[in-house]
Amino acid sequence: MPSIACLQTLQRELADSIIRCAPLDDIRILLACGAKVNEPVSQGLRPIHYAAFQQYFEALNLLLVRGCDPNAMDEIGYTALHLCSERGYIDLVILLLEHKARVSFTEFDGDEKTLGNPPRSTIADEPLRLAIVNNHYEIAELLLHHGANPNARYFLGAEINLISPLNTRFLELLLKYGADPNSKDRTGITPLMKACRHPKGLQAAQMLIKYGANVNEMTPERHDHRTVLHYAVLSGNMDIVKLLLKHGATVKFSTDYLKPSPLDFSILKGNPEMVKLLIKMYLLYEI
Repeated sequence: MPSIACLQTLQRELADSIIRCAPLDDIRILLACGAKVNEPVSQGLRPIHYAAFQQYFEALNLLLVRGCDPNAMDEIGYTALHLCSERGYIDLVILLLEHKARVSFTEFDGDEKTLGNPPRSTIADEPLRLAIVNNHYEIAELLLHHGANPNARYFLGAEINLISPLNTRFLELLLKYGADPNSKDRTGITPLMKACRHPKGLQAAQMLIKYGANVNEMTPERHDHRTVLHYAVLSGNMDIVKLLLKHGATVKFSTDYLKPSPLDFSILKGNPEMVKLLIKMYLLYEI
């Protein structure tokens, strides 16, 4: 067994060989001389991290065959799957998944309810989040298919709360795999509210309602208990307002509701067409 100093030298040489994409025989020789597939090189980085970062498929495969841990983390919690998901290396992602790489780092309590972030097993973002942020759709779909948590939470909200309402492709992907359409972000806003307040959020709103979003969800007091319809009126998009009304959005509030109503907002915005529509719906409630 090599001494500690010798092992450190071997590990550094192994990492450097992977970085420069040296022939596999050179890597095999280093392993035969005592380099370890699971020993750290620097800052918790293992040989598998270097192979993933360099997109050196053959070296990564060799390390996995030789028994390296596909879930080895560096000092901040990055695994090889994190790196490949972030950089869009789908062939390496497939290889790692074939070797049972962990796809979800959100921890659960005894009832299988997500505890959120914190606590999580790593301070790094989920591989799924990294794939979405960097627009790697096929990788995101692969991760979800292999069990990635579509409801993983971060400081600002769940995965679905962090997506733009204009990014309907990823939005629908998350919804298909079980993302909660009524999840609230740090400020109490739901994805449907976010879509309805955007002038171009109609497609996202239609999609969210299709997957069960509550058209009468209400924000907390800090946002004046506004409903989804409030945000639609503020966006000025008549099609979104009509969509919500079609699916049962309420225009009449209880007498103890002391904040401005959607009708009040439409009057303040000076939109006669919207005012007429909301008054018409309000009168229907009176019948």
